Amino acid sequence: MRKKVVLVTVLLMGILFLNSLVLAGTIDNMKTFGNSPPEKSTVTGPWFGKVKAGEPYKCKIIALDPDDDNVSYQVDWDDGEISDWTEWFQSGLEITQSHIYNEKGNFLIKARAKDVYGQIGPWGVIHFGVTHDSQKSSYNPKSLNPLILGKSGISLVTVKVIEDMKDCGWYSCNVPFTINYESDEVSSIYYSYNSGEWTDYTGPFEISEEGKNNYLEWHTFNHEGNISEIDGPFYFSIDKSSPEIEEVQWEAYKEGGIWYALFTCYAVDEDSGMDRVEMYINGVFYELQEHNGPSYEFTVEVDTLEYGDELTWIHFDKVGNWEIDDISWYIESYFISSEMFEKDRSQFNKNIPSIGNIEEIQQYDCSLKEDFPISSLVVVVDREMGKNNWSVSDVIIDLIPDNDISEILYKLDSSDWTPYTESIVISEGGDHEFLWYVTDLEGHSSIPDFISFNIDQTPPEISVDWETYKYDGRWYADFICDVYDKESDIDRVEMWINDGIYAEIPDGGPGTDYVFTLEWGKAIKKAVFKFVAYNDAGLSAIVVVNGSDIKSSPSSQYFNSPPDAPRITGPIHGKVGVNYEFTFRAVDPDDDNVSYLIKWGDDHQTDWVGPFYSGDEIILNHTWDDIRYYRIEAKVKDIYGAESEWSTTLIPISKSNDVSFMNWLYRFPFIQMVFEFFENIQILKNNP
Repeated sequence: MRKKVVLVTVLLMGILFLNSLVLAGTIDNMKTFGNSPPEKSTVTGPWFGKVKAGEPYKCKIIALDPDDDNVSYQVDWDDGEISDWTEWFQSGLEITQSHIYNEKGNFLIKARAKDVYGQIGPWGVIHFGVTHDSQKSSYNPKSLNPLILGKSGISLVTVKVIEDMKDCGWYSCNVPFTINYESDEVSSIYYSYNSGEWTDYTGPFEISEEGKNNYLEWHTFNHEGNISEIDGPFYFSIDKSSPEIEEVQWEAYKEGGIWYALFTCYAVDEDSGMDRVEMYINGVFYELQEHNGPSYEFTVEVDTLEYGDELTWIHFDKVGNWEIDDISWYIESYFISSEMFEKDRSQFNKNIPSIGNIEEIQQYDCSLKEDFPISSLVVVVDREMGKNNWSVSDVIIDLIPDNDISEILYKLDSSDWTPYTESIVISEGGDHEFLWYVTDLEGHSSIPDFISFNIDQTPPEISVDWETYKYDGRWYADFICDVYDKESDIDRVEMWINDGIYAEIPDGGPGTDYVFTLEWGKAIKKAVFKFVAYNDAGLSAIVVVNGSDIKSSPSSQYFNSPPDAPRITGPIHGKVGVNYEFTFRAVDPDDDNVSYLIKWGDDHQTDWVGPFYSGDEIILNHTWDDIRYYRIEAKVKDIYGAESEWSTTLIPISKSNDVSFMNWLYRFPFIQMVFEFFENIQILKNNP
């Protein structure tokens, strides 16, 4: 009885203690029991900078709290100033802090976090080197104060880069390094680049290899041969190469009654990345597209361009490396509609015949030869344009002279000069050069002029074969496309499944393998595959393959899953001489049709019955003549010969006056097991 009184007393005292905490307003402090402080803060930012009036240094800080409590941050800027605790932020949310340094030097910036219950986490650090604005050097982000192992003391080692880093954090040239130390105890310094061999430092050196996040490490020896710990790394990135560009493409379109030319540039930079592309017309800045690409589009109103205008695009990467592409407006023929064509016809005041749906018109001033008078010739080119400046139709050329021209002569490629009398039709595929010159009434001739163009009216050729194989328990099909194009070369091959594109393989030059790999499955067997080959002119050819045809390929291995064992349903007992009906149903994983083989257990069996659709039920009948238990066995095979496992069931056959007893007896599963046991013994006796 005394123990119970003591226990109750202790419980009451505990309740009173908790109540006093609540009254005193300190119950929240109990939450610190079992509370974890924030983790070490991560500090990121530049490793060095320059003193500029009013320009702050910025770093980013983030810390995680194990209890997901909100956190506040404090920063020690290592110049005598420590910030106040910030406002509260969500755990794991990155914040930015800034500070202005007024003196040069190396600073160890530290940041830490505390949670809402006052628990403070460890400091995180970042090194920051500050130079004067005019000083061309970058300080190592982790300046070394290595402790020489053994008797030696501390020596200061400073690694400098004698070159300016770009604002994007990259160098655009070879990076020159110098390493200095301030101790007589240092005998030698060794450095390593990207974990390579250690090299004895004998003087300034350069690193030229391009790439991101290269790094330098170093250590020292004293005169006794003791070695310091490895310090660094000093990270740096180099990009000296210009962006990779493709030829400018363009097309014309009409909007709001005005014709525009849309120019598309394509540029990539594998190192620092693309920054911008600038467009100039005759050396005058026109437009800036500032993003990381790879495509840059510029739109110019056609009426603002004049014959002979120089269009220039300068492609810059983030470091400032650049590459130029330019075109001349009179070389790049422009395409016009019949409306614009009428305008040009009135301008030249020539009786130009009606031509096709896509036209190019250029007016050429015939150059002087032997005091040849200034004359003009209008060249009209009618053709249908495909991709990449390829003509995908016949090219029809008309030459319209002015009144001072007596005769026009032309030739195509290496043919002979021929007097022009009517429209010239060129159908042959390939690259062509069309030349002409004119004569005046006095027999003087002009200097020949020319235009060049390409024709491809023939789609590429494509054939498809396939191979199937099993890997790691799964079936796959490789579709091998054999493609060829006589004129403009292959651009790409696409594989479509039903109405959706599955994959695309671009042309990689000679030897490109156009092989599409697909994991095989039940749904794929019913799919329709389309393989589309495109040439550079934009023409295409298609081959269609049905999924159901794959197994019939002579080059294929057969991959097929056997059907599931069939299900047998019917009466559970019977009488001698009565015809009974049984239902059989089997499912094939590949949805193939299946056939059935039934053994009735009395030396009678069916032939293969079918085929039937997978999952359909079939009904078969049988009559037994003797009293005993019979084992009915059934299996199926698909149309490719793959067979299922056997399914079995037992049926007792008795005389008519035994049916009610058998019906009652067969209701017990244990008794059925006994009957099956004796049935198996009987089978063994009959088949020794």
